[in-house]
Amino acid sequence: MVELPGIAQEFLFMILMGLVYMIVLMIVEYNIPQKIFAKISQSSKTVFADNVNDEDVLLEAVRVTEMVKNGKQNLVIYSKRQAQTHKQTDMQIACANL
Repeated sequence: MVELPGIAQEFLFMILMGLVYMIVLMIVEYNIPQKIFAKISQSSKTVFADNVNDEDVLLEAVRVTEMVKNGKQNLVIYSKRQAQTHKQTDMQIACANL
C-alpha cells in the first residue's frame, strides 16, 4: 500500500467511510430494501377469502341487523380499528348492555 504523508491516509479513509455511511443512510431512508422486498414478494401474495360463510357469523349478522331495525338504543358497533383500540373489558361491558 502506498504511504501518504501525515494524516492524509486516515483522512482519505474517513472521507470514504463517510460516503459509504451516507449511501447506506440514503438507501434506508428511501425504503429501497422494502421496495425490493415488495417487488419480490408481490408475485407470491396470499389471497384470503373476504366472504366467510360460517353459520355463526351469518346468525350474528342477522341478529345485529334485526337489532338495528328494531331500534335498540344500547347497540354498540365497533369498526375494526376501534375494536383494536378498546380493551376487552370495554367490549364485554358493551355486549352485556345488549
